[in-house]
Amino acid sequence: MRLARKASILIIVMIATFASTAMAVNAAVVVTTEATGVPCSEVDITAAHAVSGGCVVQAETEPSDPFVLRQHAALGGEAVFVLCHLAFSARFHEAGDGFIYNQALAGIGCGLTACDEAEPSHADEPWAATFIELAGFRGVHMTTCTRPAAGAEASSPGFCTIYVPWNDSDGQHQYEMATLAFGPHNGVWQSRCSQGGHVSVSGHWAIAGTPIEISH
Repeated sequence: MRLARKASILIIVMIATFASTAMAVNAAVVVTTEATGVPCSEVDITAAHAVSGGCVVQAETEPSDPFVLRQHAALGGEAVFVLCHLAFSARFHEAGDGFIYNQALAGIGCGLTACDEAEPSHADEPWAATFIELAGFRGVHMTTCTRPAAGAEASSPGFCTIYVPWNDSDGQHQYEMATLAFGPHNGVWQSRCSQGGHVSVSGHWAIAGTPIEISH
């Protein structure tokens, strides 16, 4: 379920306004296990990038709405330059902070892989992610790190920090993540990488099962 256009614009404005006070905003978010209501434990990450603890979430892009990066040109609209099937696991703490790991990017039009270490570890680097709530809307604020799949390990990292709304699609805890919809001007996408407004992001992730509950 996509958010209404006015709500989407409001979220963008509030994210920019409250970026420096994210911890205060996030103080009201509580993540628990859905089955028992027990608060999610602390999330740990080692120097070797192994993630443990917390509550586990599995996500995978829908075939009809994959992970897409578009290059924006002021007069030429937006052109797709990356199109990937993106699946991942994530672990979240009671306070909403956590990490995305086991990232798998695939597809003929993808050409990307998760940032990783060079030999001998070859370990993928987890992506930081945090549940936030703004104006009654909940979402995941996350930073992806990718590199060209044909490139050398530990080289050419590309970062993208975005907000992705987290929705209960049917009111029965069937969760999904979906980026913000088209904007009001010339059909451009509203989800833009914080590192560069010339790159927009779209995608729709189905959440496997209903493992967590987010409240405030």
